[in-house]
Amino acid sequence: ARMKMDKRFRTVARKQRIENLLNDLGLSESKSTTLLSLSGGERKRVALAVQLLTEPSILFCDEPTTGLDSYSAMVVVKTLRELAARGRVVVCSLHQPASGLLDLFHEVLLLAPGNVAFQGSTLDATAFFA
Repeated sequence: ARMKMDKRFRTVARKQRIENLLNDLGLSESKSTTLLSLSGGERKRVALAVQLLTEPSILFCDEPTTGLDSYSAMVVVKTLRELAARGRVVVCSLHQPASGLLDLFHEVLLLAPGNVAFQGSTLDATAFFA
Protein backbone atom coordinates (compact mmCIF):
# COMPACT_ATOMS: atom_id res chain seq x y z
CA ALA A 1 0.00 0.00 0.00
CA ARG A 2 2.89 2.35 0.72
CA MET A 3 4.19 1.89 -2.83
CA LYS A 4 0.79 2.27 -4.49
CA MET A 5 -0.81 5.09 -2.53
CA ASP A 6 0.01 8.79 -2.62
CA LYS A 7 2.88 9.54 -0.26
CA ARG A 8 0.85 12.37 1.29
CA PHE A 9 -1.42 9.76 2.91
CA ARG A 10 -0.59 9.48 6.57
CA THR A 11 -0.06 6.02 8.03
CA VAL A 12 -3.38 6.17 9.88
CA ALA A 13 -5.29 7.15 6.72
CA ARG A 14 -3.51 4.43 4.73
CA LYS A 15 -4.38 1.76 7.30
CA GLN A 16 -8.00 2.94 7.40
CA ARG A 17 -8.23 2.80 3.59
CA ILE A 18 -6.86 -0.76 3.64
CA GLU A 19 -9.29 -1.82 6.38
CA ASN A 20 -12.23 -0.34 4.45
CA LEU A 21 -11.23 -2.17 1.26
CA LEU A 22 -10.73 -5.46 3.12
CA ASN A 23 -14.21 -5.11 4.64
CA ASP A 24 -15.84 -4.06 1.35
CA LEU A 25 -14.36 -7.04 -0.50
CA GLY A 26 -14.94 -9.62 2.25
CA LEU A 27 -11.24 -10.10 2.98
CA SER A 28 -11.03 -9.00 6.62
CA GLU A 29 -10.61 -12.53 7.95
CA SER A 30 -7.77 -13.18 5.49
CA LYS A 31 -5.71 -10.05 6.17
CA SER A 32 -2.94 -11.96 8.00
CA THR A 33 -2.82 -14.76 5.42
CA THR A 34 -0.01 -14.96 2.87
CA LEU A 35 -0.99 -14.58 -0.77
CA LEU A 36 0.12 -18.13 -1.57
CA SER A 37 -2.34 -19.48 1.01
CA LEU A 38 -5.36 -17.59 -0.37
CA SER A 39 -7.95 -19.18 -2.63
CA GLY A 40 -8.18 -18.09 -6.26
CA GLY A 41 -11.23 -15.98 -5.49
CA GLU A 42 -9.51 -14.28 -2.58
CA ARG A 43 -6.47 -13.53 -4.74
CA LYS A 44 -8.71 -11.94 -7.36
CA ARG A 45 -10.33 -9.75 -4.71
CA VAL A 46 -6.89 -8.77 -3.35
CA ALA A 47 -5.84 -7.74 -6.88
CA LEU A 48 -8.96 -5.57 -7.13
CA ALA A 49 -8.28 -4.06 -3.69
CA VAL A 50 -4.73 -3.12 -4.74
CA GLN A 51 -6.10 -1.28 -7.77
CA LEU A 52 -8.71 0.47 -5.63
CA LEU A 53 -6.07 1.79 -3.19
CA THR A 54 -5.37 4.74 -5.47
CA GLU A 55 -9.06 5.53 -5.96
CA PRO A 56 -8.88 5.65 -9.77
CA SER A 57 -11.50 7.70 -11.62
CA ILE A 58 -11.73 5.01 -14.34
CA LEU A 59 -11.50 1.32 -13.57
CA PHE A 60 -11.15 -1.33 -16.29
CA CYS A 61 -11.90 -4.84 -15.01
CA ASP A 62 -11.17 -7.80 -17.25
CA GLU A 63 -13.43 -10.62 -16.06
CA PRO A 64 -13.38 -9.66 -12.37
CA THR A 65 -15.75 -12.51 -11.45
CA THR A 66 -14.05 -15.37 -13.29
CA GLY A 67 -13.11 -18.14 -10.88
CA LEU A 68 -15.24 -16.75 -8.06
CA ASP A 69 -18.12 -18.52 -6.36
CA SER A 70 -21.49 -16.81 -6.73
CA TYR A 71 -21.28 -15.02 -3.36
CA SER A 72 -17.78 -13.63 -4.00
CA ALA A 73 -18.76 -12.59 -7.52
CA MET A 74 -21.77 -10.72 -6.14
CA VAL A 75 -19.57 -8.97 -3.53
CA VAL A 76 -17.14 -7.83 -6.23
CA VAL A 77 -19.85 -6.58 -8.61
CA LYS A 78 -21.75 -4.80 -5.82
CA THR A 79 -18.50 -3.08 -4.83
CA LEU A 80 -17.92 -2.03 -8.43
CA ARG A 81 -21.48 -0.73 -8.67
CA GLU A 82 -21.01 1.32 -5.49
CA LEU A 83 -17.85 2.80 -7.00
CA ALA A 84 -19.83 3.72 -10.12
CA ALA A 85 -22.57 5.26 -7.98
CA ARG A 86 -19.91 7.46 -6.35
CA GLY A 87 -18.87 8.85 -9.73
CA ARG A 88 -16.22 6.46 -10.98
CA VAL A 89 -16.38 5.02 -14.47
CA VAL A 90 -16.30 1.22 -14.24
CA VAL A 91 -15.91 -0.89 -17.37
CA CYS A 92 -16.06 -4.69 -17.04
CA SER A 93 -15.78 -7.56 -19.45
CA LEU A 94 -17.70 -10.63 -18.31
CA HIS A 95 -18.00 -14.10 -19.77
CA GLN A 96 -21.34 -15.81 -19.11
CA PRO A 97 -22.48 -13.80 -16.07
CA ALA A 98 -25.30 -15.13 -13.92
CA SER A 99 -28.56 -13.24 -14.46
CA GLY A 100 -28.60 -11.86 -10.91
CA LEU A 101 -25.12 -10.50 -11.46
CA LEU A 102 -25.97 -8.99 -14.82
CA ASP A 103 -28.90 -7.10 -13.28
CA LEU A 104 -26.44 -5.08 -11.18
CA PHE A 105 -24.97 -3.36 -14.24
CA HIS A 106 -26.37 -0.04 -15.45
CA GLU A 107 -25.62 -0.69 -19.09
CA VAL A 108 -24.46 -3.68 -21.12
CA LEU A 109 -22.74 -4.01 -24.45
CA LEU A 110 -23.13 -7.44 -26.03
CA LEU A 111 -20.79 -8.55 -28.78
CA ALA A 112 -21.36 -11.25 -31.37
CA PRO A 113 -18.45 -12.21 -33.66
CA GLY A 114 -16.71 -8.87 -33.08
CA ASN A 115 -19.76 -6.70 -33.72
CA VAL A 116 -22.12 -4.90 -31.36
CA ALA A 117 -25.25 -7.01 -31.01
CA PHE A 118 -26.87 -4.85 -28.34
CA GLN A 119 -26.15 -1.81 -26.19
CA GLY A 120 -28.46 -0.58 -23.46
CA SER A 121 -29.92 -1.50 -20.08
CA THR A 122 -30.36 -5.10 -18.98
CA LEU A 123 -34.14 -4.59 -19.01
CA ASP A 124 -33.98 -3.41 -22.61
CA ALA A 125 -31.76 -6.38 -23.46
CA THR A 126 -34.36 -8.81 -22.13
CA ALA A 127 -37.05 -7.23 -24.29
CA PHE A 128 -34.74 -6.95 -27.30
CA PHE A 129 -33.81 -10.64 -27.30
CA ALA A 130 -37.27 -11.97 -26.31
